[in-house]
Amino acid sequence: MPHRHRSRLNDLRQQWQRYGQSNRYLHDLHGVRLAPELDALDYLYRCGRWLAKEVPIALVERRWAELLDTPLHLICVQARSQGQRRSHLRPQRDRSIG
Repeated sequence: MPHRHRSRLNDLRQQWQRYGQSNRYLHDLHGVRLAPELDALDYLYRCGRWLAKEVPIALVERRWAELLDTPLHLICVQARSQGQRRSHLRPQRDRSIG
């Protein structure tokens, strides 16, 4: 399958929601661990760290692309968690053919 870069934020979110759905299905079928969900304090800590530490370093070192690393990561984590929460396999009798 070819690798594609997402040009829009909404496309990226949808991709990570699909990853979360797949993870939920694997969990339900085979017991694969779900990705951990972040709570409000995790988001607050990571945003604060990004603003206080990562942004100044990226600005001083002129690493413009790194300015978006943490915000994009948090968006992807949130979308994956949303996909995990919203996905559930149908009961076995509903999945059978015939």
